Amino acid sequence: MSIIFKLSFLLTCAHLSGYTGYFLQRDFGKKLGRITGLDPAKPYFEFTHPIVRLDPSDAKFVDIVHTDSGFFIHNSFGIKQEIGHLDFYLNDGENQPSCKNTSISDITCHHAKSIDYFIESINTKCKFTAISCNSYEEFSKGKCNCGANNKNCFTFGFHSYKIYQKNLNISENEIFEFPKIDKKPKAKVFLNTAENSPFCQSHARISVKMSNQYETDIGILKISFIGNESKSEKIQVNKKIENFEKGKTKIYLVNFSYFDEEIKSMKVHYFYSLDEIRIFKPEIFVEFIEIESFDDGKYYKMCSLNRRPLKSYEVYEFKESFCDDEFENIVIN
Repeated sequence: MSIIFKLSFLLTCAHLSGYTGYFLQRDFGKKLGRITGLDPAKPYFEFTHPIVRLDPSDAKFVDIVHTDSGFFIHNSFGIKQEIGHLDFYLNDGENQPSCKNTSISDITCHHAKSIDYFIESINTKCKFTAISCNSYEEFSKGKCNCGANNKNCFTFGFHSYKIYQKNLNISENEIFEFPKIDKKPKAKVFLNTAENSPFCQSHARISVKMSNQYETDIGILKISFIGNESKSEKIQVNKKIENFEKGKTKIYLVNFSYFDEEIKSMKVHYFYSLDEIRIFKPEIFVEFIEIESFDDGKYYKMCSLNRRPLKSYEVYEFKESFCDDEFENIVIN
């Protein structure tokens, strides 16, 4: 008798799958290879004894997709508690971007998104990379990264067991032969999605180092990645106007449409958007910008030519090779 994979997408079915896994072990000595819980139910299950709900002992690999785990009084019915080997929190596991909460159908929208996301993960080229972090707040502030050998990054969805397995250093011939339950690490991981299909997005951590020599200004930064054959969309780095303080390093998390190329250069746009009259254009002095791609673990450090100031509403080219050059900054029309 070979039992491999059980996918549960109705609110209570995930927990019923847990019962299935439990009784198969108790009565027949068989263990499910995997249970994927798509937004399991919160009411009457959250923070109960493991025998009542789905838990990591019910299968060799249990992964959970959280999409509707807000407060019950706000009509959220999904569980917030970590109950698997990998718990994926998409968009904080609460409010999905395309669900507006304006009708009865929207109440179920957040839950149903777990199905949409999982289905897309089966065949997409996009990696659906998720990052292990203590909280969504820390994740959103760029405080978490993939770590040494990408051990803190996992793949969401159908192929999640492969990266989990790789991070445990399990051989390819042991796809579902995981170690004993007490030896398996558990991870709480986060990722953001697009509002509409395709939902999968790339994630990167951006560090902006301001010059120590000059006073700077406030505003918004936007960047575009340039590859050999294509370029990314324009990505807003800071979500609101802020002060780029002299000598400070600002860290941000950005997500954007999947970009499957090595970054060769970057266009940087600085916007000063306050309604006031200035004799001279506002400007900021950026020493360098670092990019850590979570999709492939690659790291880039890029500079503008000669570290000249970025003037508002002009576009500048940044490259790795420019970090040692002494030429004037290039303005791209």
